[in-house]
Amino acid sequence: MGYGFCIKDNPVDTVAMRMGRPPLSPEKQALRSKIASTKDWQDVFFLSKIVGAPNQSKLLSSISISSSDPQATSTSKMEKSSESPAQETVLESLVLSSHWPQYLLDLLRVYIATPPEEKMIEKHTGWVCARTELLVASQLKFALKVKLAGIQPILKTPVTVNAQMADIYRQGQRNIMEEHLKFLESFLENYQVEKRITLREIMVQDSRFKDVIYDHLQEETLQAVLDMGQEIIDAIFTLSVLNNFLIYRDNKSPALSSEWWQSWFSEVNNSGWWPYHATDLAEDDTEELESQFEDCDEVEELSEFRDNWIVPLCQAGLFGDRKVSEIPLSLINWTIEVYDLHRVQIGEEIFLVRV
Repeated sequence: MGYGFCIKDNPVDTVAMRMGRPPLSPEKQALRSKIASTKDWQDVFFLSKIVGAPNQSKLLSSISISSSDPQATSTSKMEKSSESPAQETVLESLVLSSHWPQYLLDLLRVYIATPPEEKMIEKHTGWVCARTELLVASQLKFALKVKLAGIQPILKTPVTVNAQMADIYRQGQRNIMEEHLKFLESFLENYQVEKRITLREIMVQDSRFKDVIYDHLQEETLQAVLDMGQEIIDAIFTLSVLNNFLIYRDNKSPALSSEWWQSWFSEVNNSGWWPYHATDLAEDDTEELESQFEDCDEVEELSEFRDNWIVPLCQAGLFGDRKVSEIPLSLINWTIEVYDLHRVQIGEEIFLVRV
């Protein structure tokens, strides 16, 4: 203000936003320095009005794949084609086009990124994925709600000129934030409808999978399973990804692979995260995998997951007639990584998202 008057619905109104810089580990700080925009961090930035009504097409993330060899496949050993510069995934997301400072988005993506995502961010300029963009959108939505709660409208009709000007200014600030909030909520709502799957939906779709998991955990209800905590939930999601991957890839029981999973694995395949030839399944690749990890503890954790989950569930028939030797550590590692890339947690709810 400062001039003693305000213009109602001023097209050049802005809202000052203050966001503290989240703490980064030395590794994440080094990654941010490599990929972040050149502009230095600023605690205060300004949001302007969204020009025109939010375009619904911009609310949907779109994938474009560029590959010098569209028919390229992995070698006989497990490889992620994402490691090759010939194939790169570029995601045009809502958040990129919604007037938030680039340096803020860069930092939030690095802050939220899992280790597999950090590798992708470092290897491919501008790479983002649905999981990080959903969480970034959720963070921005939370920041807007906090700010909006602090600028309540005046309930009584302003009497004096100064009060009227203050009310116009206050409402103009709220209008800008409400526009951006609606934009973010539309993006999140899109993924709630078609692009995500919850643990409850997984259990409903595949009663065989549900029964084997319940027997293994000695529980009878989904709520009892959910109450066992995040580690168990993540393990069940991972097992579901592995089970549906084997069904989808081998096409032995297509009826058990739902339309959602077929679409999900098709997108994973196109995104450069497709790992396997059928001839690789019987390999015992523990030693080879150990040579790829800097820390052998990671291989030990994979072995524990295999011993605690894969072995007993194989014996229970979860993976059909497959033997444990047909599910090597490299496949388990891939399953965990691809789950991490598509895992989203908003509040207490965890779900998988499609890109």
